[in-house]
Amino acid sequence: MTQAIVAESQSDTDESIQAAVDAAAAYFLMTTLSSGEVIGVSSWSASLLAMVDQMHPLRKVERCKVVQVLGGLGNPAAEAHANHLVTRLARLVNGEPCFLPAPGVVGAASSVNVLLKDPYVQQTTSLFSKLTIALVGIGSIEPSSLVASSGNVFSRKELQEIRSRGAVGRYLPEIL
Repeated sequence: MTQAIVAESQSDTDESIQAAVDAAAAYFLMTTLSSGEVIGVSSWSASLLAMVDQMHPLRKVERCKVVQVLGGLGNPAAEAHANHLVTRLARLVNGEPCFLPAPGVVGAASSVNVLLKDPYVQQTTSLFSKLTIALVGIGSIEPSSLVASSGNVFSRKELQEIRSRGAVGRYLPEIL
């Protein structure tokens, strides 16, 4: 089944568009979730947090798991944001939060192998193949203030490399 949701904005300001998209995404999620869902969440998204803030507790949904699919150790304030998003959504869907205790960006490929040996990382990553829904924020190539505050940003050289390979994005600030 293919479905598109159209959000109607009261005006064409970034804030109004963002609020309309957040509300539409919250409504869609609240009306489509079923018990037992395994929900993946990229936790570095102001849009996803705003969407979750628009939601109400779902009484008929239970036994869900909310899985953090993007690591993000960095600035403690930004990490608190990621944990808050996963925890809040889990409460709304009568579910269990599953955190990914690993950085979202590492400096060397060899670090990945070390992280994947951690039992807590393995516990969470084993759920990735079981995801029934993935919620990811999108935005521009330039990191949002939330991502920048996390310490998990790419260097100017890395950003230039992905641009040269055709990556695009527009900051609006983050549309779901």
